[in-house]
Amino acid sequence: MTDVGFVGAGNIGGPMAQTLLRGHLNLKLCDFSESVRQQFRELGCQATDKASELAECEAIVFMVNTAEQLLDALFGPTGLVAGLGDGPRPLVIVTSTIFPAIIEDISAKLAESDVRMIDAPVSGGPIPAAQGDLTIMVGGDPADVEKAMPILQLLGSRVIVCGTLGAGQRVKIINNLVGITNQLLMAEALELANRCGLDGRCLLSAMDNSSGRNFWSRDWDLTRAQYAEYAQVADAGLYVERSTKDLSLALKLAGTVSVSMPLLEAAAIATGRMENRETSDRFRSFCGD
Repeated sequence: MTDVGFVGAGNIGGPMAQTLLRGHLNLKLCDFSESVRQQFRELGCQATDKASELAECEAIVFMVNTAEQLLDALFGPTGLVAGLGDGPRPLVIVTSTIFPAIIEDISAKLAESDVRMIDAPVSGGPIPAAQGDLTIMVGGDPADVEKAMPILQLLGSRVIVCGTLGAGQRVKIINNLVGITNQLLMAEALELANRCGLDGRCLLSAMDNSSGRNFWSRDWDLTRAQYAEYAQVADAGLYVERSTKDLSLALKLAGTVSVSMPLLEAAAIATGRMENRETSDRFRSFCGD
């Protein structure tokens, strides 16, 4: 597939869309921001604010923030379905993190218009997104997943097929409940180390070879760069909002299978109380920004 649409060029979606452009695809972008659209036009990409104008693409990647935004981009007055004609249908690839039951409902509704869908939520942050180094967790019909694979392999270095539609979302939500709490706890740990006069590189080397090993202990330079990204006040606000949403999704998923998760509940409460400036200052304190 070479004619690909992309909806939602935000903090992570923007770098993802640029990665697809570097893959020499004929990319058409949809975003509500005129400044974002102009940025991509300058890169040689067609850009619009109406998802309906992407309907002739072979596949469309959706990277929006919420289920409500996804529903509007698909079924709203200027959504994808409104633009469908008599020709072939695009494959919908949802890379956002959305509650699995909603994904399944959306797929059933799209099927009424003969549109196929897979879920492929991503993990890694803006820097890996810009490098095509995301981890992608995929759920869907094997034929649809195979069709999407060339696009997914441009976006991520690790594409993990998790099962049927919705399985990618379930894996991503469970990953997030650990990943977000790890990142926030590591921020506290790194600030403590900085106040104690410790060298961050030395600390991470010790952690990565001990029981504290985690995603953020692997590479000091990359860890510091990624925290610096989130240290911007506006990005810190997006981070807090997204983290609160993702932990809420994990709690909701646990509720559907009657699993008690007191530590997750505590993390969700603490994250919900975080202030943008407080988060920004904490991330900045040890990242050298």
